Amino acid sequence: MASKLSITMFKFLLFSLLFSTFSLAKGTPRLDDLESKLSVSEKSIMKQEFTAQNLQTKIDELKTEIQKLKDTQYNYRIEKNSYDYKMENNTNLISSQNDRISDINTYFGVASVFWGLFITIILIVVFFRAKKESIEGAREEAQKIIDEWIQNKASDVVDKKIADVLIKKDEEINNLIKKQIENKVNPKIEKIKASMKDVEALVEILEQQKNTAESHLKSIENTKAKIELPPPSEEKVEKIEEKEDSSLTAQEYYQVALDAYYKNKFNTALNEIENSIKLSDNDSDELLNSFVLKGAVLDALKEYNQAIEAYKKAIEINPKKNEFYYNIGIAYGNKGEYDQAIEAYKKAIEINPKMDEAYNNMGNAYYNKGEYDQAIEAYKKAIEINPKKDEAYYNLGIAYGNKGEYDQEIEAYKKAIEINPKKDEAYYNLGIAYGNKGEYDQEIEAYKKAIEINPKRDKAYYNLGIAYSNKGEYDQAIEAYKKAIEINPKKNQAYYNMGIAYSNKGEYDQAIEAFQKALQINPNDSSTYTNLFELQLTQQQPVDEVLEQKYIELFEEEKESFILYEMLKIVQNIFNKKEVNLEEWREKYEGVSLGDWSFDELNNWVDGVEDVAIQEKLKEAIEVFEGHI
Repeated sequence: MASKLSITMFKFLLFSLLFSTFSLAKGTPRLDDLESKLSVSEKSIMKQEFTAQNLQTKIDELKTEIQKLKDTQYNYRIEKNSYDYKMENNTNLISSQNDRISDINTYFGVASVFWGLFITIILIVVFFRAKKESIEGAREEAQKIIDEWIQNKASDVVDKKIADVLIKKDEEINNLIKKQIENKVNPKIEKIKASMKDVEALVEILEQQKNTAESHLKSIENTKAKIELPPPSEEKVEKIEEKEDSSLTAQEYYQVALDAYYKNKFNTALNEIENSIKLSDNDSDELLNSFVLKGAVLDALKEYNQAIEAYKKAIEINPKKNEFYYNIGIAYGNKGEYDQAIEAYKKAIEINPKMDEAYNNMGNAYYNKGEYDQAIEAYKKAIEINPKKDEAYYNLGIAYGNKGEYDQEIEAYKKAIEINPKKDEAYYNLGIAYGNKGEYDQEIEAYKKAIEINPKRDKAYYNLGIAYSNKGEYDQAIEAYKKAIEINPKKNQAYYNMGIAYSNKGEYDQAIEAFQKALQINPNDSSTYTNLFELQLTQQQPVDEVLEQKYIELFEEEKESFILYEMLKIVQNIFNKKEVNLEEWREKYEGVSLGDWSFDELNNWVDGVEDVAIQEKLKEAIEVFEGHI
């Protein structure tokens, strides 16, 4: 339409131009000028046509966009209607679900009440049933004990019960101390009587030897039965536990039992392994492994006889496994039946001559029998097979120490430390060995190293105090005893030794306080009483009447202890100008020794008594006491 308009306008302009030409002849411009103007007009007209075309294109595009917006608006209305419809449906659904939940809650509340009553009834039934079974089990056990009593003529059973109650470790330690007294201490008693300091040294040497034995026994207790299979993965155990019990296989029961064993859940392990044994085929690997695990579990539960029987069942299936005999040796050792343990270890070695653990444990069995030479040979054999076995070197050192061969003992501990520099017990025992040789500086360094590795080892501080006391360095000794007490506040022996150190420093009030604290912890130590009474006497302090009465109640019938108390009472009565009867005392205690008592403290005190007559009587009495055999 715009194009037609442009043509019409063009014709009109052309007509006007021609008319003007004829009308205005004089003023008619030249033809070439008109052509030029015409050309310009044509260009202008073409430009306008192009602009008009562009406008038309944009108008068309706008129309298209408007149509799209209309379509979008239409779709939006459709979607909105759909959304409103869905929201209405969801609202109705939620309302319906709320009504259903309300109904379920009502039903569940009622069901919970009935379920609770049902569970309560079951628990009551289970409780009374378990109580009944417990009573019946106790009755059967009592009857079994009575039958055993009758069968073994009572005395054998009593002996057995006493043996079970007495801690084997303490028995062995006591035997060790007795041997130390017989072999080493008795020849030195006369020299020890010369000073209180030497008395202290004797006491501490015995305590050190006791500590050595304790360390050795600990190494034996840490020995566990050999189980060849590693623990199963947690994922595997979880999958098994998801199954019903009735669908489990023997192998699956075994895996659950093995997992419980490694987690120290021994009762659970025992129940599961019994299920595995019931389902296992005769002479199968599953049955073999189950008996071995059962033995290890029973050993951990300290049911040693049953453990041995389980291992023997495994041996019936496969008599060529050295580990089974090794485990039997451990069980016999834990029972204290060392001869049988040695035979079991020998059998394990016969099957596998390279089993260094069997040699090491056999050495422990010989050691516990007091057969130190055989123990040393067994430890050496273990080292020959496995030169990196620090435990064998450590035990070798202990065996040498009990033979009094301190140089060899020291070398063995050094080898153990060379293999395992973090073995604090080796440094600790090394200190004891140096102390037995009188090399106190090296002893002190060894204890310090043990403390550096294990700052909570109170015995290392305690023995460090002894070493300092033996050097006469009482301040350092007191600090060491205080550290031992800080770690172990119930260590009465540390208070006792601290009292001696204070006394040697002349700080008698602190010494008396230390002795009193020692008695608060252990009121059954006669030597602490007598040292306290002597110190109170020589310092002219009143004797604690409560403690004195306690001492009399405990030790009046024990002449070996009470002789010292009555001796001190005679000295006290002489000082207080009371009558005494020395001959009566001598007759009463004829044949009873004063032991390792030192008269240095009393003699020093008597020398300071101002009353000459009393001083003479005191000297005469002490002369009688010193001459008493």
